[in-house]
Amino acid sequence: EALFLTGNSYEIENKWDSALTQYKKIIKEYPLTIKGMEIPIYIAQHYKIKYQPDKMITAYQEAIAHYKTLVNKYTNSPLSFNLDSLIAQCYVEMKDWQNAINAFNNIIETYKAKVNLDGILMQIALIYDKELNNKPKAKETLQTLLKDYPRSRLINRAAALLKEWDKK
Repeated sequence: EALFLTGNSYEIENKWDSALTQYKKIIKEYPLTIKGMEIPIYIAQHYKIKYQPDKMITAYQEAIAHYKTLVNKYTNSPLSFNLDSLIAQCYVEMKDWQNAINAFNNIIETYKAKVNLDGILMQIALIYDKELNNKPKAKETLQTLLKDYPRSRLINRAAALLKEWDKK
């Protein structure tokens, strides 16, 4: 936390290079803490806010590589689900829709017996619909949600979307 606050102070003083040094130190020395897992995305979002798309993409790619390294190191731990979710989030932020779907599908395959995945299925369906203009895959994904999670809090929304799409 102290390293983050130091980095934040540098950031407030417009000393991004010094802040980045502190943030990278957190990533290296405390990768499994909440801050350690949040910082790679925080760095990418800094570049997004500053309208530096090339640096943003590079930062997200570095975040993905970092998270994948940790997933490989801590496979089958409760931490790996969070890391895989962060990988998917990075792809979504980069608007890399196919890799986002692949990352979400990896989460489904890896954790389907352990975690409720209805929210991930909804995200996949919405990406297929809104970003990839693939209604058949969106419908198929929502039908899987309805079949696999009949008690989901998203069941009404999924059914409404299917009904709406069938009208078009």
